[in-house]
Amino acid sequence: MSYGTDKQVKENQKLFGRRIEQLDHILKDNTFLVDGGYREFIVSMYKALVSGRRITPKMESSITKIVKSYAKYINPEHQKSRL
Repeated sequence: MSYGTDKQVKENQKLFGRRIEQLDHILKDNTFLVDGGYREFIVSMYKALVSGRRITPKMESSITKIVKSYAKYINPEHQKSRL
């Protein structure tokens, strides 16, 4: 796996700073994602952001879907319907 330069790391931080924080929060929530496969995918997306890898449009779309699914998961209305 290739890692980016300091310039690329800073650029990702500038462009995706909020997403990095959101993914970090999602990964720290132990009630979300108990199965390993999807969690590993989220970890790989997080590492791509913080390591300075070039983020493709497909990766960006996947990261957005991760955040949206988590937002839906923590929404109280959605939790009521799950019970």
